[in-house]
Amino acid sequence: MSLSVYIEGDRSLFLSKTAIDRFKKDVKEKKPDMLNFQSYLKEGYSFKIITKDNSITATIISSKEELLEEKRKLLRQRLNRSKSVVMKNEEKEKLESLKRVLPDKLFKTYKDLVSKFQMPNIPAPDDMIKHPDRYRQQISTIMSTLNKVSDNNVANNAIKKYFKEMGNFLGVEPDLPPTLSSMPSNKVDYINTNSDTEEED
Repeated sequence: MSLSVYIEGDRSLFLSKTAIDRFKKDVKEKKPDMLNFQSYLKEGYSFKIITKDNSITATIISSKEELLEEKRKLLRQRLNRSKSVVMKNEEKEKLESLKRVLPDKLFKTYKDLVSKFQMPNIPAPDDMIKHPDRYRQQISTIMSTLNKVSDNNVANNAIKKYFKEMGNFLGVEPDLPPTLSSMPSNKVDYINTNSDTEEED
């Protein structure tokens, strides 16, 4: 595959015209971090290189700009790590708080769900307990449905267990089951597939 090399910036900053040709050849054959930029550019300058599928773009930047860009990159990484730690700590604190007030079975189904799957649309138990009328229909529907609520079988079972326990805790009754004539033709397989959502006595 033929690579195209694009140079952005003041070309007079190259040591010579032959340095431009050497750089184009070398950057195609070697990794950018293996190149000594000072063998192509005047002192105090460097390249910012972006490689795509069939092209390489080299932007000439001053060493000060390079240092500033590196500092920005490190700062972004630190902020992202810090944000991640804060979020994890907040999630941990919330779980600890819920553990103190929820029945063991209900807490376990919620913890299993949020610890294994990223599901921002799943309502938290404290919110459902505070506003039962808001979630009553959703709880009732999920408790009774034979349809999948997630394409992932493990997540599907975890969600149904969580809503079943929440329904039991709030005293929500499942929707009336469909009549036999309206049951899906694969109802036996469906029930077998999801039978492990039921808790054993």
